[in-house]
This record gives sequence, structure tokens and C-alpha cells, in this order.
Amino acid sequence: MGNRASQTAWRRAETKVRNFLRYRGVDSTRQSFASEYDLLTVGGQKIEVKWSSFITKADGWRGHVLNIHRHGALDESAVDWYVAVLGPDPINLFGKAVLSLIIPAPIQKKTLVISPGSLVTKWSAYANNWRGLLKAEQAAA
Repeated sequence: MGNRASQTAWRRAETKVRNFLRYRGVDSTRQSFASEYDLLTVGGQKIEVKWSSFITKADGWRGHVLNIHRHGALDESAVDWYVAVLGPDPINLFGKAVLSLIIPAPIQKKTLVISPGSLVTKWSAYANNWRGLLKAEQAAA
């Protein structure tokens, strides 16, 4: 399950998402580690939380890498939403903010690779955009 620091970051990311939801009037509960998703909202939305710190690879590439799969297998049938919590970058390209991408499932990719460029272009519509999840939650209520 990773080292202690990554476990702590992962748990903090989950707590951040619960707080973001609570701030928007949506209660959620943590699920067991064996569950196929991390959070379950009162309206039945199943949310998988993914955390990534900003990395710089040896070849100079910078960005975030998120594993969507579990042990190499991609099964998104039990997930409604992914919330990718992206840690701040050390050179403050986007300030010191922690960004969240709220992405409806299925993504149909085992791994998401997010560079600063793709964050501005491909992924910008998902950045801190809780509207779709909130709408789905309200429809279920």
C-alpha cells in the first residue's frame, strides 16, 4: 500500500474531498479499504479519490501520474466519479493550490498522465468543477 508518507497524503486527499463535499451540502462516508470506491454520498454517488504529488522525471518531464487501475486491472463498473487531487508543484506553476479534477466515470484508461499543458487544455473543464457530481447527487435525492 505504499510508504507511510504516501498513505498519509492519500488519507488527507480523501478528507479534503469529504470536506469539499460537506461544504457544498453533500454528506459522504468513507468505505473500507477493500471497497471498489473510497466515498459514498447520501444520494448514492460512488467516488474514487486519487492523489498525486507533482513529479519531475529524469528526462525532465513534469506533472502528475494517477493510477486508475487496481493491481493492473481496470474495472470502473462500481465507480460513478473520480476525484483526482493534484498536489502543488514545487515551482508554483499554478500557485500553491491543491487542484481537484472531478471526472465522471468511466475514464477507460489505466493511468492518467497530466502535464501542466494538458491541465490547462484537456483537463481544465474538470478543475474544481463539482457541478456534475452535485447535479447527480440532487437527482438521486
